[in-house]
Amino acid sequence: MVSRIVETLVQAEINRADQGDSLKNLVTGALVVGVIRRLGPVGLILGTGYVLGKAYIRRRALERIEQKKWLEAHPEQETEIYAETAGMLPHQPETPLNFQPKKKASVKNNPA
Repeated sequence: MVSRIVETLVQAEINRADQGDSLKNLVTGALVVGVIRRLGPVGLILGTGYVLGKAYIRRRALERIEQKKWLEAHPEQETEIYAETAGMLPHQPETPLNFQPKKKASVKNNPA
């Protein structure tokens, strides 16, 4: 029962990947179903992994598209997100940059 569901899902993924040639999809789907049946439990695991992997990739792509649309609608948030991901705030032009090395206090002058 479960193998039939996995076989159907794998065939649907194959059809979704290459929509142009239906005869090619039919033959490929039939071959994949035969391989899944011959491999038994291993084929079931491989087929399930294939379907879940494709679903994960599709979900991540949709999330990225939604995030890109949201950032286009809210451009002021992009700099804040950049600052969080870079681990630092962007440089402010009114803040002078000081690249001079700091002088270390001498050990002789600091009795401890």
